[in-house]
Amino acid sequence: MLKKESLRFKIEFGKFLSPNQKNKIMLIKKLSLSILSLFFVLSIAYPQTFDFGVSFKMISSDILTNDITVDGISIELETHRGWSWGAAALAKYSFTENWSIIAEPGFYFTKFGQDITTAIQPTGQRADLEHYYISLPILLQYRLWDRLGIELGPELNYLINFESNSTVLSKSNYESVNLAAMASLQFAVLDFLDLGLRYNRGLTPFLELNITDQNGQPTNNYYKNYHESYQVSLRFWF
Repeated sequence: MLKKESLRFKIEFGKFLSPNQKNKIMLIKKLSLSILSLFFVLSIAYPQTFDFGVSFKMISSDILTNDITVDGISIELETHRGWSWGAAALAKYSFTENWSIIAEPGFYFTKFGQDITTAIQPTGQRADLEHYYISLPILLQYRLWDRLGIELGPELNYLINFESNSTVLSKSNYESVNLAAMASLQFAVLDFLDLGLRYNRGLTPFLELNITDQNGQPTNNYYKNYHESYQVSLRFWF
């Protein structure tokens, strides 16, 4: 019979950050500083091509994951969307009439639920999770018409906090840095106000665990989670 402990996602972590985690944190700091410094220098050299503002967004969050098998027992993981929000600063550099690049450094959090169901526990275990991030999207914008544009680009995320009602996982289980891709359709309601519809998809997992069997031995059966969200954004330009 499968022990209750074997349903947990077991992995050992050191008390301090690993060299790899430290390198990831330094990378996002250096990249963020370099991009913001570049925008600052360009805004002084070419003030007529720059715009600044703030943005707010509502987020419908979910995760993309895989089902796993432990000791021959299939474990299905059902997720539930949750609503959250975020805010950011804006810096836009327009290098032609239709083409622009936008940096949007800010803060947001994701909120979602997850049920773990097995053959011996069909009712499932519900876990509610919240992840808090500092993010840096860099978006290339192309204006289709006067007030309608599309945007596409990467988003770099750094985990600053984690909350959950589950005792199985903690913040140390999660990747400190993950990468996502964002696509957006933006409509200029007014000259100073944009409304956006966005889709965000994780490119690297924010959680990757090597599942162990009931004897504590690694199975090389990896459990991976990727962020996915739909967003509604409002941008206010100064």
